[in-house]
Amino acid sequence: MTSSENFAEIESLLSKLKTKPATSETSSTIIDKLENLIKTEKRKSTGVLQKFRLDSQVALVTGGSRGIGYAIAQALGEAGCKVAIASINFENAKIASEKLQAQGIEALAIQVDVAQKSSVDE
Repeated sequence: MTSSENFAEIESLLSKLKTKPATSETSSTIIDKLENLIKTEKRKSTGVLQKFRLDSQVALVTGGSRGIGYAIAQALGEAGCKVAIASINFENAKIASEKLQAQGIEALAIQVDVAQKSSVDE
């Protein structure tokens, strides 16, 4: 499905859910997730990302498990790039890559200490 088809389907499901009062936590959670998907699709379909596409490219983002590095990894992923999150702390890199995957971004975690040449060479 294209983004526009996904967007139409998401809006339709969200509309159906909102016409019936959310009586359970599950319904509220579904609504929240759908609203986030709509925001993501809108962001993908407008602005700079349409001109700045990195489909079929791969980026290695050092320090990508948090802060500015994570934001850069997320932006690259939204532009179509596959992202490798490199961090000295594998668990943090794994958490960051899982967050990106939940947004539909192809990401993986790598443990590396860029201050150690032997770690980079591996």
